[in-house]
Order: sequence, then C-alpha cells, then structure tokens
Amino acid sequence: MLTLTVHSSVFTTVYYNGTITIHVINQTSLYLPLQNISKIYSTTPFKLFNNTIFLSSSNATLIYSSDIKNEIKINEPYNIAINIIITSTSQITYLSTSPDFVNFQNNLLNLTFYTSNLTLIYTNYSQSSNSFSPNSNIFILLLISFSLSLLSTGVLTYLLLKNIRKGKIEEPILISGLDERDRLVLDAISKGADSIAKISRMTGLSRATVYRRVKKLVSLGYVKKIREGNKIRYEENKKE
Repeated sequence: MLTLTVHSSVFTTVYYNGTITIHVINQTSLYLPLQNISKIYSTTPFKLFNNTIFLSSSNATLIYSSDIKNEIKINEPYNIAINIIITSTSQITYLSTSPDFVNFQNNLLNLTFYTSNLTLIYTNYSQSSNSFSPNSNIFILLLISFSLSLLSTGVLTYLLLKNIRKGKIEEPILISGLDERDRLVLDAISKGADSIAKISRMTGLSRATVYRRVKKLVSLGYVKKIREGNKIRYEENKKE
C-alpha cells in the first residue's frame, strides 16, 4: 500500500494577462517565479528580500502581476506545481517541458506542470478588454484562488503519485535552510566529490536526489558550478 504525505507544497497559477496566484501550504518561504512584479497581495503578512517571500504564516495565498509579454519562463531550485492558463485562441510557439495534465474549459486552456524549469512562448490573438487585474476585485479573486487550490491539491497529489511510482522524485525539498541530506551532499563536495556520480557513491543517495540537492545548494550559494569544456564539476563555495 502506497502512502503519500505532502509535507509542504507550492501551487503556482500564471494567467495569460500576467496575473500570478501562489498557494503555499506548510511552508514559510518561497521564490517568486516571475520578475517585474507589481504590488503583492497576500492573505498573511510577509517580507520580500531578493525575490524571496518570507511569510508570517505557513499557509497563504499571494497574488501579484508580472509583465510576461507572452513569454513565461520559470526556473526554480525545486519542483512545484504550475498551472498556465491561456486563451483557447492562443498559439503556442515554443514549449520546453511537456505538460502533465491539460484541461479545456470556458475558452481557456489550462496546462499543468510539475517541474522546476519551464519555458512557454505563445501568441494571444484575443486580447480581451475586460481582462482581470489584481488591482480590481482583489478579494473576490482571492476567494476564487482558495477554491482553485483545492483542485490544484488533487492534481499535485496525482502527479506526485505518478512520479513516485516512476521513481522520478522522492520527497519535497524546502528552500528555507538546509536539511540532513543537503548537509550530507555538501559534506561530500567539501571532501572532493566534484560530480553527481562521485557524490552519489560517497553519500549513498540516488543520482536524481543528488542532482536536485546540488541544484538547490548552487542556487543558495553554498556550491559553485564550474564548466570545463563538456564537463561540469562542483566545488564548495567557501566564503572569505
């Protein structure tokens, strides 16, 4: 019998007009996936530092707007659930990651991904004049977002179960500090393990787990990624 426990989750929805909603469950910090943001609306007080949100509560919904210009590019240090909602008349000209789930309703196309890297370029042939904005009816939008989070939770659970059965993922990785496995990987790198294979052998962790941990350590500044020709090696970033 397979038992799934989601310790923490981040559900991100990006609308075709640049509105972004983020639902956070059991987590007090997160990266904002898109830049050039407007004022952030949140159901709980927060602080913003270097594009990282620190929440006063571990469960919250945030809404803000970004000038996406028909290009959505997300690069996170860990996998998150991402919903991209565009109009049915939009033409997708580039997509770097295949969606895990596709839904069409009310002339909107909802693409659901569970990934850390995503690029989507599209052309919207129906720019509606009554597009919603986070500056209008914000509380109604927050209420709708909470409702959508229930659906997103179900979708994420399905995707997590599917990926666990395929052996693609193990457990969610938090960005707020280092856990035991992060320190294990960092210790291996400090002792000279400079590749994913070497770190995996030294720590006993799978290569997939090591790759995700190293990527997180690089993004947080603990490890340097060095490219030498066609090879990549890693070093501990010893701060002076």
